[in-house]
Amino acid sequence: MDKKKYNVLIIDDTPKNIQVVGNFLQNEGYVLSFATSGDEALKILSKEVPDIILLDVIMPEINGFELCEKIKSIEEYKKVPVLFLTIKTDSESIIKGFESGGVDYITKPFNPHELLARIKTHLKLTDVQKELERVNRDQENIIEDRISDIKRLGVILEQTEEDIIITDLDGNITYVNPAFERITGYSSEEVIGENPRLLKSNKVSKETYQDMWDTITNGNVWRGIIINKRKDGTLIEEDSTISPLRNHDNKNHGYFAIKRDMTAHNKLERQLRQSQKMEAIGTLAGGIAHDFNNILTAILGYTELAKMELPEENPTSGKLTEVLKAGNRAKELVKQILTLSRKTEQELIPVRVDIVIKEALRLLRASIPSTIDINQEINTTSGTVMADPTQIHQIMMNLCTNSYQAMYEKGGSLCVSLEYKVISEFDVEKNGYNIKPGDYLRLVISDTGKGISKADIERIF
Repeated sequence: MDKKKYNVLIIDDTPKNIQVVGNFLQNEGYVLSFATSGDEALKILSKEVPDIILLDVIMPEINGFELCEKIKSIEEYKKVPVLFLTIKTDSESIIKGFESGGVDYITKPFNPHELLARIKTHLKLTDVQKELERVNRDQENIIEDRISDIKRLGVILEQTEEDIIITDLDGNITYVNPAFERITGYSSEEVIGENPRLLKSNKVSKETYQDMWDTITNGNVWRGIIINKRKDGTLIEEDSTISPLRNHDNKNHGYFAIKRDMTAHNKLERQLRQSQKMEAIGTLAGGIAHDFNNILTAILGYTELAKMELPEENPTSGKLTEVLKAGNRAKELVKQILTLSRKTEQELIPVRVDIVIKEALRLLRASIPSTIDINQEINTTSGTVMADPTQIHQIMMNLCTNSYQAMYEKGGSLCVSLEYKVISEFDVEKNGYNIKPGDYLRLVISDTGKGISKADIERIF
């Protein structure tokens, strides 16, 4: 023990006693302070805190017992050991000494070496106590830091956009965060204790699930895309990372899954790829359209020449007129393809839609089998719209062709209706229309065919 570290305050109203004790302790390397009264001792204590106090009992004005009680009533001196050093040897005084807060009671005359041994013992005990308190404080600080970390982690788990699930070793859910509830539609109360298989969509292979389970049970991290099912039945594409939860002895005691909802992101990616594909097709179509235009020029030119050489009453002249009409339709279609490939605005003109529809149906009737009836409910007073007649004609031909192909084997009925329709604000809100309220024409094409598969529906647009 390094004696120079320790400060000793000696309180005794007899200077000779102070000198005897002081000389001995000074030789042992202690740093000393002296006081000959209680008031003087309190003044010294107001400026410094000694490591140990040697206190006489019999003193004027305030005795040692009273002074010890005063010292111990002050918070910063409560842990400073006080050793009584006195001539009072009666048991009542000894008891009073300990009751007033003293840690030891030494009677005069005393053996200097015994005094030194007791001082060393009490200083060691104080040091041990201080070290224990420091360790306890450090432990408390560590615990507080851990609690703070846990609280911060809790805030992160609660606020993160990622869907988080914690399970036990059997895969039963023990925790889900708010993002899980928002993304899946299940509340925490509904899923705690359940297995994550309640999200199963049947869109993931058994081999994938087996690989996932083998990976995490062997203590490794599994990463991959999982397609799960929300409570409402819609599908979620999730980029998932599943890790073992290890405790202090590095043993697994559960699993921790972080999943990011990629549904919207992947949909946008698919749309981008489709857009790029359509752009490439547009470029290709533009090149083909130029070549097709050259062929059409020859067809239309020679048809015009042939028609000019025939009298109007000749039946062939009427047929050539139909060829010219079809050729001009083809010319407009080529023009439309070129417009698409150049990404320019199409010119819109006032169009009587009922006339375009009837013309398209006349052409279709000639090519549709007689086993398919064509029913028309066309309002001829519906008025005009600003549109491209070629595009409307193309819509009619494409949709009706698809319809009759769906009924080709067994026959059926193709229905085409056109009517004037006023769309109100109520209609927009009720039906979720992506149009403004106002006056419209509604064209409806329906058939009794087998319908369109779900996979093809997603590809249509």
